[in-house]
Amino acid sequence: MKAKDTKPHFDEEKPHFNEERATKYDGRIHKLIPGYAALHQMINHLLRSRLPADAHLLVVGAGTGMEIITCGTANPGWTFTAVDPSEAMLTICQDKIRAAGLENRVILTCGNAGTLSTTSKFDAATAILVSHFIQEISEKSRFFTEIASLLKDNATLIVADLQGDKKSTKFLTLLEGWKSLITCSGFTDQEITEFFEHIETNISFVSEQRYQHLLEESSLGHTTQFYKAYLFGGWLCQKQASSQA
Repeated sequence: MKAKDTKPHFDEEKPHFNEERATKYDGRIHKLIPGYAALHQMINHLLRSRLPADAHLLVVGAGTGMEIITCGTANPGWTFTAVDPSEAMLTICQDKIRAAGLENRVILTCGNAGTLSTTSKFDAATAILVSHFIQEISEKSRFFTEIASLLKDNATLIVADLQGDKKSTKFLTLLEGWKSLITCSGFTDQEITEFFEHIETNISFVSEQRYQHLLEESSLGHTTQFYKAYLFGGWLCQKQASSQA
């Protein structure tokens, strides 16, 4: 892994995924996000229906490697450049990539999209469960714009985040349903309380409409929502050609 050399968009002094949380991540995430595995299969099939056999993908927020392993094992000609600000998460990711036999097709960098020093453009990118940690709207916009700048014209970006208008009845209804699901998923009362305190403290919600506009304002058009589970939404979009941006 390369050393990080720029500050990510969210506070790295208090990382969202320190060593303790990174170690527990894989055992918890499937219970916390409905359809987590299905989401990644959907991502894989959306991408493989649009990309060449030798595509080069950018993975922003690599985490423990779910996108890389799901897409990499199904598409043997694809290569990946992946970034994440958490060294603890990348250590787990690296081990899993090696176990899957993908290490020769993946470059890992500790940092963010702005960390990459490359003149080549990517055929596609993913940013799954990343931008909802970015607190300021202007920084969310900069995050998407940075990714767009690394993509070829007409390339695909797939994103998924927590979304919603916190003041709306719809938001509260979906939140209560999500809480009910997690209550029945084997977590202790303390774990559930701590998790939703984390959501309240660290997640910056925007409405689906504002989220879509942020993508479009960043030269990412033709937005299509393909995944919805309580407050989680997944979107497919396309880098607009320079003449269209």
